[in-house]
Amino acid sequence: MFKFTAHPLLRNAHAMTIIPRYWPRRELLTGLPREARLFPVSNDTQLLGYCHWHADRKNAGTVILVH
Repeated sequence: MFKFTAHPLLRNAHAMTIIPRYWPRRELLTGLPREARLFPVSNDTQLLGYCHWHADRKNAGTVILVH
């Protein structure tokens, strides 16, 4: 099992939520295809997500996190 260890500057849960908004990850996502997609979450609600897929997305596991 994978053990997550937060960056020393992001050990506070509030910082973990706020800082990524201002700390872009463009370099990490370079080269990954991007697709806008609507995910239904209830009968009258959809969530717009920007998906960055792996090259072989049919065989790669996908996790959707909503905060």
